[in-house]
Amino acid sequence: MLLGESYDLSTGLAPVNLGAAANTGKRLYMQEVTSVDIVVIKGAGTAAEDPVLTLKQHTAATSGTTTDLAVITQYWLKNEATLDGDETWSLVTQAASATITDPGGAGTSAESEQLIVINVPSSAIILAEEA
Repeated sequence: MLLGESYDLSTGLAPVNLGAAANTGKRLYMQEVTSVDIVVIKGAGTAAEDPVLTLKQHTAATSGTTTDLAVITQYWLKNEATLDGDETWSLVTQAASATITDPGGAGTSAESEQLIVINVPSSAIILAEEA
């Protein structure tokens, strides 16, 4: 992926604190694509409310069976007190997991605005379904 080289992302508006309430992501049908970039825009919040992002897969567009999708081995991160378009991307690596805990580490991600991009290839979905 050439994020930051051949194309880039920036925030137009940072959302409110994700720690204020439960937040549910969206389901995406991946049968017709080779991969998808999941973009999370996180506003600054309060200390000790570091976000935990969990990737899941579903067997139906609504309802169905839901399971964790443990395929996140890396993600891209822009992290700054206030995102203003001058940040550079950092590639963060981790052992394969369905979860990103405290993006960027150091226990202070809650206090920063963040742009997080997770690439999920459709082959990961097929492998997870066969496992």
